[in-house]
Amino acid sequence: MSNDVYRANATIKCEDAIEVRALDFGTLTYREYLTRLSAKVKTRQSIISKLSSSTWGADANTLRISTLSLVYSVAEYCAPVWLNSVHTKNVDKNLNAEMRTIGGMTKSTPLKWLPVLSNIAPPKLRREHALLQEWKKDKFNISYKWESEWTIENPDNQKLVINPTIKQSGFELKRNTWVTLNRIRTGHGRSGHMMYKWGLRDTETCDCGYESQTITVKYPILAFKGTMEDIHLVKDEVVEWMKNLDLEL
Repeated sequence: MSNDVYRANATIKCEDAIEVRALDFGTLTYREYLTRLSAKVKTRQSIISKLSSSTWGADANTLRISTLSLVYSVAEYCAPVWLNSVHTKNVDKNLNAEMRTIGGMTKSTPLKWLPVLSNIAPPKLRREHALLQEWKKDKFNISYKWESEWTIENPDNQKLVINPTIKQSGFELKRNTWVTLNRIRTGHGRSGHMMYKWGLRDTETCDCGYESQTITVKYPILAFKGTMEDIHLVKDEVVEWMKNLDLEL
C-alpha cells in the first residue's frame, strides 16, 4: 500500500522525512512520533501488567476493557495519518504484548492467535477502519476482513476457531484457568517440549519418564479423556480437569 495521502482528488506525495504535526509533540517525522508514542503506550502497558500474571489477576473481560481504554486510546491517536508508515512496528510490538497479557499467551505464540484470544481486532485492521471512517465515512467491514485473514493464515492446526471475531469460550474463567486453556489451545506453554525448544531445559523428557512432555490430550498421564474440541468449548468436565492439572503451563 502506498504511503501517499489522497484528499479532495489530489495526491500528496509521502517523502521519507515527511512531517507529522501533533498537538503534544510539535512537528515530528513519522519515526520520531511513533517512537515517542510507543514509549507512552509502554508506560500504560505497565499498568495493565500489574493487574495479572499467569496464575492470578483480573479476568479476560476486565483486562480487555482496561486495555482498550488505557492503551489503545493512546496507541491509535492520529492513526489515519501514520498507518502506512514502516515505523508502525514500534507501536504494534506493544499492542501485541497487551494481547498476550489478556490471553495469558507466551511470547512464542503465533501472532495470528493474539487478536482471537484477546477479542481485539488486529492493529492494522483497526487503523484501516479508522481511516475509512474518517475519510469516506464508509462502513468498513472489519469482521469480514479479519475472518478472511484468519482463513488464509490460520495457525489453528486443530481447526478449533471458526469465527475469530467473537469472544472464544472461557472468557469469563478465572485467570489461572483461562491462561491454561489458551496455552493448550495454542500449543505454546511451559511444557517440557516447549522449554526444551526455548533452550531452558536439556531434554524434553517428562519427569515420569515419558519421552516428550507436550501440551496435548495425548499425553498419557495428564491427558484429558475427551477431544480438543471439548477443551476449546470449555465443557464442565474440562474446567475441572484444568483445575486439577498438576502442571503449571
